[in-house]
Amino acid sequence: MLVKLLPNQIPAYQDVINEAIDKSMPHCEDRIKSNIYQELLLETSQCWIAYKDDDFEGVGITQIREESSVGAKTFTLLCMYAPNGTELQSFIDGWPTLQKFGKAHGCKIFDFYSSNKEAIKYARYFDIVWETTYFQINIDKDRGYE
Repeated sequence: MLVKLLPNQIPAYQDVINEAIDKSMPHCEDRIKSNIYQELLLETSQCWIAYKDDDFEGVGITQIREESSVGAKTFTLLCMYAPNGTELQSFIDGWPTLQKFGKAHGCKIFDFYSSNKEAIKYARYFDIVWETTYFQINIDKDRGYE
């Protein structure tokens, strides 16, 4: 089961949200993490908690964006993490909830970045509009070729 937290519930989950951001975005600066918290409290981003039975399973953070590149609102998964490694199953089980939320907010596309081979495999079961790979490159490192 996937549950969207209300802003007043965010502080109770601060530790697990921090862990999700740290594991999903390992190079996230404190100011960016602070911005994510502000967005969660203002409800411009959403925090989702996954449960199986009554046991906590994982956390995900999403955001609705107006994307000029696709000419529509997108529902973006910013990060997803489950301490026991079941984030993919939590996502699959929670998809109807995410889909309903996105549609209710006028989103036409759900998007995310992932290097998880299982996530990429399961994404192929959906109608993929555009597929890409996202890279982050350290700007301070000189290139390794001449």
